[in-house]
Amino acid sequence: MAQQIGLGVDSNPDCESVIRCLPGVSANTEQTQALIPDTGVPFAEASDLEDCNALIIGSPGYFGNMAAPLKYFLDQTSQYWLSGALIGKPAGVFTSTSSLHGGQESVLLSMMLPLLHHGMLITGIPYSESALNQTTTGATPYGPSHLAGQQGNPLNQGRNLSLPGAGETYRLPDQSTQPMTHPLQLVCLTSLIGLLFCQLSLFLSIQGSFSFYWALILSLPLLLPLKGMLVNRLYTYKWIGFLALFYFCVGISELVSNPALQLYAYLTTMLSIVLFIASIYYTRFLRLNS
Repeated sequence: MAQQIGLGVDSNPDCESVIRCLPGVSANTEQTQALIPDTGVPFAEASDLEDCNALIIGSPGYFGNMAAPLKYFLDQTSQYWLSGALIGKPAGVFTSTSSLHGGQESVLLSMMLPLLHHGMLITGIPYSESALNQTTTGATPYGPSHLAGQQGNPLNQGRNLSLPGAGETYRLPDQSTQPMTHPLQLVCLTSLIGLLFCQLSLFLSIQGSFSFYWALILSLPLLLPLKGMLVNRLYTYKWIGFLALFYFCVGISELVSNPALQLYAYLTTMLSIVLFIASIYYTRFLRLNS
C-alpha cells in the first residue's frame, strides 16, 4: 500500500515520496535487528519527521490498534512535540487488516491521535471520491484501507481505495490552478522576459562564432521556468532565484570586462536583481496561502 500511495503522491510534480519502514520490537532489552535492513526500504528515523513537508503513516491492524513498532516509534517523538516542529504539516493514515471487521477505522483513528497532539493537519478521503461508495474490500473517509484476508490478498483483488488515486488525495497543495493576479508574479514574469530580450539582443548584435554560441547558451535557460511561472507553480519560484543570481554574475562580469556592452550589462544586472527579490517575496506569499 505504501508503494501505491507513493505513486499517487509522485503524480504531483511538486511532490516526491520518500518511503520508510520500521523494525520490529522485542521484549528483549538488547538490540535484535541491524540498523539497516537487508532488503527493502531503509528504516525510519525520528529526524525524518522534521525533514518532511508532509507525512503519511500506515500500519496493519492489531486488535483494533496500530502495530507496536509504530507506537514505539511515535513514543520517541517528544522532542518534536516540545519544539513544535510538526505543527501545521499535512498528515494522513492508511491500514490493512486480515478481516473486514478487523477494526480498520479504529486503527486509522489510533494513528491520528499522536499526529493531532503534534498539531499536524489530518486529511482523509472526501466523499467527492466516488470510489468510496463502491469499494468492497476496504476504504474509509478516515484514510485508505485494504482487506488483505488470511492469505494476504494483493491490492488488485477487489475494489479498494489504496491504489494511486487515493494517494493523490494526500499530495501537497498544487499551486498550478491559481490565477495570475498578484503584482509580484507579474514583476517576476516581466523581469524574466526582459532578461530574455537582453540575451536575444546580444545574440543578434555580436560577431564571431564563439560569441554567437555563448549568447545562444545564455538565452536558453530563461525559457525553462516560463511554463511554471505561467501556471503559478510554487516549485518554479523556489529555484528561479538561483537563475537570477547566475544572470547577476553575468551582468557584473560583462560590466567589468567588456565596455562595449555597458547597456546590456546594466540591464541584465538590474533585471536579475528585480527577479531575485520578487521571486523571494512571491514564494513567501505562495507558502502562506497554500
